[in-house]
Amino acid sequence: MQKYREYVDGFFNGFYNNRQNDPSLLSYVSNQVIYNDITGMHLGKKGMLQVFSSAFKAFPDMTIEIKQIDAFGNNIIASVDNKGTYVSAFMDPSKRRYQSELQEGLSTITPEGQTVEATFQACFTFHHGTLSHLTFTNFHFLKTIGYLDFNALANPNHPNHSIERRYMQLIYKLARIPEEAFTPKEVECFCLCLCGFSAKQIAQNLGNSYRTIETHLSRALSKIPAFSKLHALEMMVENRTLSVWQELANILLY
Repeated sequence: MQKYREYVDGFFNGFYNNRQNDPSLLSYVSNQVIYNDITGMHLGKKGMLQVFSSAFKAFPDMTIEIKQIDAFGNNIIASVDNKGTYVSAFMDPSKRRYQSELQEGLSTITPEGQTVEATFQACFTFHHGTLSHLTFTNFHFLKTIGYLDFNALANPNHPNHSIERRYMQLIYKLARIPEEAFTPKEVECFCLCLCGFSAKQIAQNLGNSYRTIETHLSRALSKIPAFSKLHALEMMVENRTLSVWQELANILLY
């Protein structure tokens, strides 16, 4: 497992920070690797290189710092912070591919020229000594003058952007959770919390006060019942409801 740790460390520090487009950095990676990025695309080794190349165009001075690396069997989970100057958008959600032009939907909140900080978790899964699955989760973006909502890239006319439709989906999904009834706001706050957003960021996103969001989160935890987000996740794994909350989060974010 130590060699996997060294690989993950080398992957980020070498591939990202030193910009060494060296095939040896992907020596553990199988050609059929499944890479789950924020668009949900499944890519091979060549596709991974294309995605990272596009990311460098958006953040040409991007630096990566690994905060923590944990090992669980054949899985390595790295908690990562990165920072870079935002130059241009590179994701086109309508075509599910990458581009360099700025999306119209981002024009009102464009952070072009600003420093953007992002934290996320990268899960590396190894199979017979090769990287078989790479997943980036809990993306959390901040810019120098407030929260950067990357969901503005999505089409505002999409039916999932309808508040009424969104809450209908939430209520339908929530019926599968054998707990006391949650209010829509409690569901919304708790789902965003599970995605990695802090109470302050949720407040900025939803237009509520920080204390109000904390109250919604506290009530949601008490209904699970749990005393912390970590405890709630443990209970969800035990009673097999974690996937339901993840579905709810996807409805909210996408």
